[in-house]
Amino acid sequence: MMYLLNNKDRVGSLLILVFAIVYLKYALGLPLDPTAGDDSFNARTLPVGLSIAAIAFALLELIVSTRRAGDGRINAAVQGFSWLPTLLLVLSMAVYAFVFDSLGFILASYLFLHSGFLILGERRLLLSATVALALVMFLWSMLTQAFGIYLDSGDLFRFLAGLSN
Repeated sequence: MMYLLNNKDRVGSLLILVFAIVYLKYALGLPLDPTAGDDSFNARTLPVGLSIAAIAFALLELIVSTRRAGDGRINAAVQGFSWLPTLLLVLSMAVYAFVFDSLGFILASYLFLHSGFLILGERRLLLSATVALALVMFLWSMLTQAFGIYLDSGDLFRFLAGLSN
């Protein structure tokens, strides 16, 4: 067991493998739209495909890294890393998941992307705000208009829409 855990490539592959297996478990549990019938593209298609691809690549890297010569010790690989941005990005992902139902896709995704840009060191606020908004609007339009996927507008939008009526 220690042989697997003393190399950065193997540890990374194992972490991705575990994550992909858990992701596949939850992807297979996604509810399907009863009106979709036998559609070849549904709510499970992309998550299941991504998880299967991640499992395949993680297994491939795990096999290749055991045969690869070289010293890829973990402590040498992570020495000098900036851990604060990593932890802040993980925290922002958790906050994104927590506020998604309240703020909806557009606002929650915009705030997540914009804060991610700031965490990673982008200091041109107008540029990061514009890129975040453009990317979120592009994704929203592709998912809702092109693919017909429902994205929640959020409790805040429903509350504000209720006030205007």
